[in-house]
Amino acid sequence: MAIPRASFEVRGRLVVLHPFTPLDLPWRLAYLEDQRVQDSMDSGLAAGEKADMTALHSWYSRLRDDPSALLLAVVALGTARYIGDLTILRHTSNDGNAKGNLVMFFGDSHLWNRGLEEDALLACRKYAFSSLDLERLRTSIRPAAVWLGPILERAGFQPESGPTGEEASHRFWVAYRTEPEH
Repeated sequence: MAIPRASFEVRGRLVVLHPFTPLDLPWRLAYLEDQRVQDSMDSGLAAGEKADMTALHSWYSRLRDDPSALLLAVVALGTARYIGDLTILRHTSNDGNAKGNLVMFFGDSHLWNRGLEEDALLACRKYAFSSLDLERLRTSIRPAAVWLGPILERAGFQPESGPTGEEASHRFWVAYRTEPEH
């Protein structure tokens, strides 16, 4: 199943997800100036790359042009304002099943832990399994974002043991379309 390129929206109770547009870039740049966001979220930029509009346009273009990527803006229904984004990177595993890696960016730290992240993750998860036909959705969080763990659990994700070495500092979480057999 191909990643959709047409305009659409996925509604939650508190947020709506729709394809990210260049109009969302200034908001993302402003959020990247917050030290708590820098510590907790993946900016999508290369290590040491300065967050400016040129770098963000390059980041956006790279994802927009990647046929396996879906970049969704997260918009708060109450304010109709961009508050973050979710990126699904779709791939097919050796067993032929479609899987996805989810990159989360909740940029408005003033709205953290108010139910918006959970609602966005629930809507994204439902969309990934029903519309993108994914079997599994996997994400990771940085140590500074440990507060996202309970939110991920409420959104149907479960902790997963992750790789060792360089990526060992991240905690991994996974959601399945159907619960795996043990």
